Amino acid sequence: WIPLFVVIAYLIHRKTKDFKQTIYWLLILGGIIVFTDMISARVLKPYFKRLRPCNDPVVSGNIHIVRDYCSRAYSFVSSHATNSFGLFSVAYFFRRKLPTLVPIILFFWSLFFSYTRIYLGVHFVGDILGGFVLGFITAFLYYKLVSRIFFREH
Repeated sequence: WIPLFVVIAYLIHRKTKDFKQTIYWLLILGGIIVFTDMISARVLKPYFKRLRPCNDPVVSGNIHIVRDYCSRAYSFVSSHATNSFGLFSVAYFFRRKLPTLVPIILFFWSLFFSYTRIYLGVHFVGDILGGFVLGFITAFLYYKLVSRIFFREH
């Protein structure tokens, strides 16, 4: 994520031309990751207890596991998909205040990042789609909260 955030920080700083504003926007964007990760990893995964494809005895024999790695954590919903799509969604909702490239970069990043979870055999497609939905809903509520608190928008 570091190269991604460096590029995003650069784009935001180029638009705002103010170091404090850049940090402010990075904190707003980073905040959504905290919320989406808590909901996906600490609430939904323990609730659903869905095995990862690489741990599921029904399908694990048909999966090529890269580097012999398979987490023992549960699968539904994908925290990677939730976090990355939530980040994209917040950037999209704030698109008038952020540089145009930021939501575009984050959209393609979230698609690529989520695809890698399927490729590595650690998530089913449904885990990714669930992550997209959760990321979007969480981002929408976060956007409303941030807008109301910091921008006085309704």
